[in-house]
Amino acid sequence: MGGCGTTAKLSGDSKPQAGDAVVFKSSAIAYNEGKVEKVEGGKYEIRSGSNIAKVDAADVYAVPKAGAKSEVKTGDFVVGFAREIYWAGGEVKNVTADLVEIEPVSGAKLNVAHDKVIKVSPTAIAHIKQSIEAKAFEDLGKTKKPVLPKNWKPKKGDKVAAQWSFGSWHLAIIKNVNPNNIDIDWQNGWNDGTVASDKVAAYPTAENAMPKVNDYVIVKPQSDTAEWKFATVTAINGQEAEVKFADGKTQKVRNTDFIGLV
Repeated sequence: MGGCGTTAKLSGDSKPQAGDAVVFKSSAIAYNEGKVEKVEGGKYEIRSGSNIAKVDAADVYAVPKAGAKSEVKTGDFVVGFAREIYWAGGEVKNVTADLVEIEPVSGAKLNVAHDKVIKVSPTAIAHIKQSIEAKAFEDLGKTKKPVLPKNWKPKKGDKVAAQWSFGSWHLAIIKNVNPNNIDIDWQNGWNDGTVASDKVAAYPTAENAMPKVNDYVIVKPQSDTAEWKFATVTAINGQEAEVKFADGKTQKVRNTDFIGLV
C-alpha cells in the first residue's frame, strides 16, 4: 500500500475506527490517505503525513483490503490511488480483470489495481461529476477567440484582456504592437509578457454588441488583478444578459462587463 503502508482490517461496509487506515476527502476531487486517531460525534481526526485533518464521517472510507476486487463498471465515478498518499476522483473508462482505468479531472489517466479503487457516496459522486463538467466547460472556452469591435486596432497604452499561455484571461496594458504579437504589461503582478495578436481583446465598452443565448463570454472580475471567468449566456434582456459560470452560478451583466468569444 502506498503512503501509510497499512491495510484496513474492515469490510467495505464497516465504519473505520481509531488506528485504521483510511482515505478521506480533502476537496471536491482530491482525497488523502491517513490513519484514524480519534472518532467523536460524527467527526474523524485523521493523521495524514505530518497533518491532522478533521473530517465528517461521510467523507471517510476504509482502505480496500489487499487483493480485493472492486465492483465498479465503465461510467462509474470513483476515487482511485494516484501516488504516495494521494487519491483522485474521476470517471471509470475501462475495467479489466486486473486493472481499472480512471480519468480524473486532470485528464491524466490512472491505471490502478482493483484494490486501489473506492466507491464513494452520492454526494461525493456529484462533486466529482460537477468538477469534470466544469473543466470541460472551461477547456472549450479556452479554445475560442474574442469578438473584437469593428475596425478596432490595438495600440500602445490600450487597456485590454489578454489570454495567458494556460488559457485564462487577465487584464493587461499594451506596451508595444509588433507585426505578429503584442507586448503587454500584466496587471496582476506577473512579469511583462508577449502574446499572439489573436489573444488580445479590446476592453469592453457600452458600444459592445450584445451576444446571443448560448454564446461563450469572459466576464470581467471585480478586481483588476483577478482572472476573467468563462460563462455562457442564458438570457438577454435589452442591454443586460444573464450568464452561467462553470460552477453553475448565474449573474446578470451589462455589455461593459464581458467580452464575447467565438
